[in-house]
Amino acid sequence: MTTIARRRHLLRTIHALSLGLISLLLAGCGSISKIQPSTEGQSTDLTKYSRVVVASFEDKVSEKAKDPEVQARRRTGVGRFRELLALELRSSGAFAHFSTEASTEPNTLLIGGTVTRYVEGSGFARLAIGMGAGNAYFDATVEIRDAATKQLLGTVVVDRNSWGGGGVFSMSQTLDNFMNEAAKNVSAQIVAAKTVGRFTPPKNTRPR
Repeated sequence: MTTIARRRHLLRTIHALSLGLISLLLAGCGSISKIQPSTEGQSTDLTKYSRVVVASFEDKVSEKAKDPEVQARRRTGVGRFRELLALELRSSGAFAHFSTEASTEPNTLLIGGTVTRYVEGSGFARLAIGMGAGNAYFDATVEIRDAATKQLLGTVVVDRNSWGGGGVFSMSQTLDNFMNEAAKNVSAQIVAAKTVGRFTPPKNTRPR
């Protein structure tokens, strides 16, 4: 093997190890589940839904804070997650009609749920200390319902937190990142499910 070939092999090895390390780090940062269909949702034809409404999420986090400023930031954060999810669904173009206003129109999906954990943490503590100090957390349950009947069709569980090992990687994992990621993921799953007509697409079908 020539010197150039050895260098190329070494670079490929380093690249592969780096990708593997990043994957391990990401794996320690929680998850966003696949849509879990309810009993009713398993047999529902999702292609019929031409309308979607994104409702306000129930706030289960503001009341846990004693500081009024923290309460206000958490209320804003809960509203922000709804806005991000609404933006993703609206821009997907998968639904002929989109709204954030309550509706009982037939063939309308109602998207809502509950935010159960919202902790900003400290980027400096994550960078300088690690070991879980200053970790950010975002947990939510997204519910997909039939707007007319309020029947639960499926749920997505969001459980995200910054990596406890510290450093720049951990510092960059913020609540805004978690909410953006969750909004994109949940929207993509809903759009994919509507396209194929069910919550469990074929194995060779990936959310766009």
